[in-house]
Amino acid sequence: MRGRYHMMDWELEKWKQELSGVIARLSCNKQHQEDFTHLDICPANIEKTLEEMGWESDEQDENGWQNDCWIYFSNEDYDFVLVLYYCGYTFELKLYRADSDD
Repeated sequence: MRGRYHMMDWELEKWKQELSGVIARLSCNKQHQEDFTHLDICPANIEKTLEEMGWESDEQDENGWQNDCWIYFSNEDYDFVLVLYYCGYTFELKLYRADSDD
């Protein structure tokens, strides 16, 4: 049985298309956030897909006691950064936009 941490090539392509739509929505709406909590994807695969799409992982913040983690991504074609938030305690998994000057 294949674990949810390994993506097949067709899954990577599917998630590239999905995340392209998410990024388009985030480009138009600063308040939008995409919730991946109940979908069959893990933070590592979102990170891998974004990197395949030209986004660079800049930094990571975490607070160990609540198992919260924020990974920041930048892309020179956009004037904002993407923030991937996940919580190891509640398994929340969200992608949202932060302006570059935040």
